[in-house]
Amino acid sequence: MIKQVLAERLKYFRIKNKLTANQVGVMIGKSGKTVNAWEHCHGQPDADTLLRLCKIYSISNINELYGKPFELEESVDSTSCDSDNIRISNIDLHLLSLFHQLNNAGKEAVLTAAEGAVMNSKYVSKSSKETTSTEIDNENHA
Repeated sequence: MIKQVLAERLKYFRIKNKLTANQVGVMIGKSGKTVNAWEHCHGQPDADTLLRLCKIYSISNINELYGKPFELEESVDSTSCDSDNIRISNIDLHLLSLFHQLNNAGKEAVLTAAEGAVMNSKYVSKSSKETTSTEIDNENHA
């Protein structure tokens, strides 16, 4: 469902901006066929490309690509992933964008550092701690 909405919105904004798939492809370093494929639910652009498309289409809030209304959560723009009840904030998107710029060694270093930070309870949010202990309790009772 979300993939379909994204495909439709990508096409809508491209047409609204009076651009062809080939023109958008040139702007983002992809082929027009790739852009067309995204608009027909055959794959999706990565996070960096989505951010570039937002700039090209003059979209100030990435939620517009998903047809979601603007929401605030603790003073951070966010959207929900319906399938897992996860909130993705602009900070998450920025981190993901930076992560995608790293080579494999850099990604491994970031993952190692993140795992270390999660092990240190002073860096973990209260809701994450509750989720983790609930998951552990459920595993112990299974």
